[in-house]
Amino acid sequence: MKPWLENQREIYSQALTAAVTVANTDELDESKNASSDFWMLYHGNMVLVETKSVSGAMVKLGHCFDGSETCDNPEMNKRCHALATAMAESMAATSKMTYEEFSTNQFKYSSWK
Repeated sequence: MKPWLENQREIYSQALTAAVTVANTDELDESKNASSDFWMLYHGNMVLVETKSVSGAMVKLGHCFDGSETCDNPEMNKRCHALATAMAESMAATSKMTYEEFSTNQFKYSSWK
């Protein structure tokens, strides 16, 4: 699981950096780039490594970013902190899991048919 955990930590770090940038920058181009990074990770690499709690925190923060909820800066930062906490707990739990246990704790996306 060590390589898996290292990959998880790197992807989580990228997603959190993007989220915090969107929540805190006043630069429009920087915000757009960070938002794009957040959504690319959300729909891409995060799917490989996120646990259920991280998925839920990403969704909740994503509502601020996609406009489905109106969030001021303090609320976005509160959700960034919740995401960071979920990520830290996820990594701590993952470090003790077998791959089978991780798979059971991972959010399952169903295929479209």
